[in-house]
Amino acid sequence: MDIERTAKDTLTALELDVGDRLRFTLIDGQARTIVVRAASAEVERRGTVWNGEENGVLTYRMSCVLEIDGHRVELVRTVPS
Repeated sequence: MDIERTAKDTLTALELDVGDRLRFTLIDGQARTIVVRAASAEVERRGTVWNGEENGVLTYRMSCVLEIDGHRVELVRTVPS
């Protein structure tokens, strides 16, 4: 899906799916093209040991591969529950 958005003075929130193409216009008028090439989320670790005791903390790993103006960029985030 092709989507067009223009930056706001604050945060510009949007949601994209794999295969979507975003044409994003910055405040100064420059335009960027962002294509979502891949995305994933998974449980990276179940339970951890803290001070000798196991707990039920889950660690999630989320990632995506973007193409920004033809350049490949991979974003990765790991978050504990």
